[in-house]
Amino acid sequence: FAPEGEYLKWLEANLVKAHANRAQRPWIVAIGHRPWIKIQNGLGSTEAGLNDTHRPLFEKYGVDLYLTGHFHSYGSLVPEAGSSNIPIVITGAAGCDEGLDGAKSTVKGTAQGYRYNGRGDIFQVGTLDVTRTSLTWKSHNSATGEVFDSFTVLPRATEMVV
Repeated sequence: FAPEGEYLKWLEANLVKAHANRAQRPWIVAIGHRPWIKIQNGLGSTEAGLNDTHRPLFEKYGVDLYLTGHFHSYGSLVPEAGSSNIPIVITGAAGCDEGLDGAKSTVKGTAQGYRYNGRGDIFQVGTLDVTRTSLTWKSHNSATGEVFDSFTVLPRATEMVV
């Protein structure tokens, strides 16, 4: 990533600052284009480079949520109870001329310490409600406005609410 790791140095410097400022801003939400994991007919790895570089930094500095896209579909990966995994939302189904991809129906399950939910059959948008004590993600069907997936992230000392 960039000459001589400049991008990763920049990312870590920003994560250090964010982590040190949790009293003022308690949440760290990272946003990136590509996920290191994907949902199709189950859970699979997509980007070994991201898994090897971003994931350790996100874990080290306590990233609370990773929002990503790339795939023209929807997926949420919520850590199972007792897992130290970072919650991930793959939200690339707002609509584009390339159409949808991924699972053509709802795919749900558990694997790799995650409870996952994937949709490649509808266009969607998401909302993130933020308070000092919680992050609540909701995914809305673009055609109907119906919330078809949601979860709440609480401070790390407590569990996820699904």
